[in-house]
Amino acid sequence: MRRIAIVNVAFACAILWTHHIADAVPGASHYKKRAGVITFSVANSTPLSEAQLQAYQAEVRNEYLHAWNAYKTYAFGADELQPISKEPGYSRNGWGATIVDGLDTAIIMGLTDELPLFRSHIANISWLQPGPGGSQECQIFETLIRYLGGLLSAHDLTQDDLYLTKAKKLADQVLMPAFKGEGNLPYRFVKIGT
Repeated sequence: MRRIAIVNVAFACAILWTHHIADAVPGASHYKKRAGVITFSVANSTPLSEAQLQAYQAEVRNEYLHAWNAYKTYAFGADELQPISKEPGYSRNGWGATIVDGLDTAIIMGLTDELPLFRSHIANISWLQPGPGGSQECQIFETLIRYLGGLLSAHDLTQDDLYLTKAKKLADQVLMPAFKGEGNLPYRFVKIGT
């Protein structure tokens, strides 16, 4: 019953946003409402010069490096960095979600100096036990999108077989047991190593 209430509240918020709040957002005149969906018109926007594009790319790259360097300094190996306390966080089994999930972004940005650190950490992950501070209870959806997705995209971008091997082991050792429930519907959680 509580789940239905939460879904209804989320749906109501989405409707409220698309029909009322979006009109009040400053500078949102270039957004259009169509069938309850907010869209952005790219056709009416001013094209950016090559210099502007490069400046934006450099800004995004610098922000990524700022976040990555803080993570390396305060929480390397943990799932995430708690930005205010600068403490490591372990919401994804302690395997280093930030490392695996952010690897493809680092590859695309050409951060070649950082890639050996990513690779070394990933090579040492054991899917059969949680990492330091991690929970033995594994959430399937998050593991699919962050770890399996990160590993497969890293393999696709680099052709490094380590990432494909780690992805296969993750699928076999952690994810496949989730599909052994009744009716072939996956469990939401599995216990690592069982």
